[in-house]
Amino acid sequence: MYKIQNRNRMSYLGVGPCYVTIIILLAAVGIHISKAGYLSGGYFESLRMTMWVIGSIMLVLGAFLCIETMKSGKLFKNIRNNKLITKGVFALVRNPLYTGITFIVMGFIFWKNNLFLLPLIIIYWGVMTLLVKKEEKPMEKIFGEEYGEYKSRVNRCIPWFPKHK
Repeated sequence: MYKIQNRNRMSYLGVGPCYVTIIILLAAVGIHISKAGYLSGGYFESLRMTMWVIGSIMLVLGAFLCIETMKSGKLFKNIRNNKLITKGVFALVRNPLYTGITFIVMGFIFWKNNLFLLPLIIIYWGVMTLLVKKEEKPMEKIFGEEYGEYKSRVNRCIPWFPKHK
């Protein structure tokens, strides 16, 4: 799974490929089962527009987080230089790329307008939390107190305003 080659360097990919593969597979299976009619009891025509709006908001938020992570965070440059990023979207959430991808997949789940698919969202956040915790241990070793202070201010997976200490 996730292995650090050099304990003094950040990983370019981290747990991302594993996490993204898991949530996309879960979404694909859920959507396929839903399309096949096995979850038809979760479909409510009266919620169609609401679910579409929520899904669209999730997709836009997810795309924004992903784009901003790559653009304003200069992600790969900072990883190459072994620099902790705490500004831009990283001031709102410690893992904006994973969160953005999660929001995008959630958007597709909402677009399916099937309440039986919504538990997948809880599974996504749980899997992300477990995998990201593995990624945080090396970050603590690499950045020490700076990372500890960052962790105390900024949420791991859910974007929110930073806590001021």
